[in-house]
Amino acid sequence: MNDSVRADRLVETLGAGRLSMRRRHMLSLVGMAGVAALPKIGVSAPNAPFDFFNRRIPDELHALMGRVAHQGITTLAFTPSGGWVLVTQDGDLFSRDIPQECEQKLRQWLGLGYRINCVAFPPAGGNSWAIVADRDIYARNIPDECWQRMRSFWDAGKTMVHLSFPPSGGNSWFILTDSDFYSRNCGSELYEQVKRYLSEGRKLLQVAFPWHGGWVVTAADGFVASGVTSDCDEKMRELTGKGWQLNNVAFVAGGDGWSLYCRARLAPRPTPDPMSPSTEDRASGKAAAVPKEQPSEGTLPTVDAGKESWMSPEGLTAAATLLGAVAALVGTVGSIWLARRSRRRGESQAADS
Repeated sequence: MNDSVRADRLVETLGAGRLSMRRRHMLSLVGMAGVAALPKIGVSAPNAPFDFFNRRIPDELHALMGRVAHQGITTLAFTPSGGWVLVTQDGDLFSRDIPQECEQKLRQWLGLGYRINCVAFPPAGGNSWAIVADRDIYARNIPDECWQRMRSFWDAGKTMVHLSFPPSGGNSWFILTDSDFYSRNCGSELYEQVKRYLSEGRKLLQVAFPWHGGWVVTAADGFVASGVTSDCDEKMRELTGKGWQLNNVAFVAGGDGWSLYCRARLAPRPTPDPMSPSTEDRASGKAAAVPKEQPSEGTLPTVDAGKESWMSPEGLTAAATLLGAVAALVGTVGSIWLARRSRRRGESQAADS
């Protein structure tokens, strides 16, 4: 029998072995009865070190995320046939209807202490998948050029951050490393946005593709998105507005469901180094024209008189520069005033003597 989790075997975790029948039964009750009557949202305490929000994903997975979100989710991915896989920072593996060989490789690497950064499934389905870990990469039945580029990056000593496949299929894919990227048949708009982010020195986390089209690029200090559903865009803005990084964005294959998971706080946007190599030199692929319409971007919140308002990072920098100039002007005026006062006092004392 296939070792992947089936309807009669709800979830399985590497660290603790199979869940007990009682725990599986309890989870099933929560997923099918308790969750079905509630919207797919993440529920975390105000000061919890994580947050998540789901829309139109399987009840079973939503209930599971509520139980393991505190462990830190490193990857969540959906298969084209409706399966899914979730891995935590503690090395726990949960899956439903993923290729058997993929599950076996995940178990092997987690058993050796590998950290799983990404699991990706091409839209064609079948025994086609790729795993990106901190110590190795592995793939089965993905486009040859994609695998060759992955190996090229890896052999060059670059850290692979994320791999994703757009729903268009064929030889289309996106590889993201800690300092570079390679895009094949993913569109000029996405290429330009990632190139711009890298040129600004921003740390990129992920590129994700909704099934109906569009894309999302997440960074340590925000996100940029194009073509996503309005409810997903609004929630991403809300989470980043609260200071959260979007550490994992996953879209349900064949529909408009999505999942957002946050486990870290937004980092400040870096100041570009004029002496660093341009993205044109660092980014792979062919440059394309910048689109006329700018995609949606997340911004950092500021607090004014007890009310939350919105200001872009550039606005924050400009405000800080203005305040600095005002402070310098006040200091200069004060010095002139003190000098004049001291001179007048000296003249007055001379007159009295």
